[in-house]
Amino acid sequence: MIALPDCTITPNHARGLRREDDRWVENRTDPWHAGGCPKRFGPRTRAEEARLRAVHGPDRVIRAAADKRRCYLMYVVRETTGLYRLLITAIEKRPDRAVSMDGQLPVVATPHAVERMIQVLMPTGATMISTVHGVFDALNTGVGYRRVDSNPPGEEMVWTRSGNARVWLPKGLALVSVPDRGDAVIRTVVAADGLIGRNRLIWEELGASKEKVRLRSAAAKATAALEDA
Repeated sequence: MIALPDCTITPNHARGLRREDDRWVENRTDPWHAGGCPKRFGPRTRAEEARLRAVHGPDRVIRAAADKRRCYLMYVVRETTGLYRLLITAIEKRPDRAVSMDGQLPVVATPHAVERMIQVLMPTGATMISTVHGVFDALNTGVGYRRVDSNPPGEEMVWTRSGNARVWLPKGLALVSVPDRGDAVIRTVVAADGLIGRNRLIWEELGASKEKVRLRSAAAKATAALEDA
């Protein structure tokens, strides 16, 4: 769990907080032992959410959607590559029991992006999972992807468009690289009150529209301004 200080968070401090949070997660153990899994949908959903929060911390887990028959829990984990991956657990109600299905989503964040989240977004009330999930939700709606199982490992997800994307968030703007195939990568984030010039106008325009993604070709130089922000 990330405990933010009262003072201004420097880049080095943000890096230390990220590493401390990673160590906290690494030292957690899964409290759900074999045979302890509730069979009914309601208790299963509550138990699974409590388990994920106990293992990963509240900053990394969110109940993305739920109704009387299904629930979607999303959470962030740090992979061996050092990138932070968005995962999903879907719980569905069946006639005699509840069934859980785990999967991964094609969005990752770099350590630098996570440190920027800690430095500029978390003090405004955002969390790691709300930011990463917000980016995924915007890309899923505004760009879209499909799964092609015949593709090589790591390239199964095919995006309908690719390039450098500015993604609107309630508390800021994210710079995301969207490939033809594979994972979209969150490179950095900028808090809303730190946006100036064209980036500020883009954030305001996206916030006022249904479209939350501004995508440009990978060769476009305009993204450099946000990357340096």
